[in-house]
Amino acid sequence: HVQNELPELYRDLEQNPLYRSKMPPIRKWASEQQKMVDVFMDKASGILHEAGYSADDVAVVIRPKRVSIVRDILKETHHEEYSAVVVGRTGISKVKDLFIDSVAIKLVGKIKHIPLIIVGGQPASRKILMAFDGSNGAMRGVCCIGSLLDADKCDVKICHIIKSLNFFQEGTNKLFLPKQEIDWALQQIRDVLAEMDRVRLAS
Repeated sequence: HVQNELPELYRDLEQNPLYRSKMPPIRKWASEQQKMVDVFMDKASGILHEAGYSADDVAVVIRPKRVSIVRDILKETHHEEYSAVVVGRTGISKVKDLFIDSVAIKLVGKIKHIPLIIVGGQPASRKILMAFDGSNGAMRGVCCIGSLLDADKCDVKICHIIKSLNFFQEGTNKLFLPKQEIDWALQQIRDVLAEMDRVRLAS
């Protein structure tokens, strides 16, 4: 957790007799925020312990914000040998996330060296839909899913969408005949099925 501390401005105001009386409510708010984070961390740790992780397997880290939440998280990913980063789609400030890109969205463009997993809704990882196009990135996604999921409890559907040949053209007149469309689709199916078979064996 990257924690917002009281800005230096508030500390400066505390030195001013005219504003000193305003500081107790601000400090009370900061204390309540700290308690909320502690409660959340205890709850999160408890969920992981119930899932079978020992106390030695779970570390709680709360650090003050140095630059920004996104950059501080990015820096943390380089400090340890992490295998993945998991974040919620939205944070505590859900209203802000409607108008400004959430931390999760900003991390998408920043974290490239390890997998980034964004979780939304009510996750129950029993059935997983995996987009697959045969690229190296897609293969890395398969390897990540294979290492994270319990194969005995999860079903994975590998999905590939074949675009029409005429999808690539502009205008209403079609350049390709129906037979060419069929031949194209069949060739794409053969190619991607070969890759999917390799994926099934690898995972």
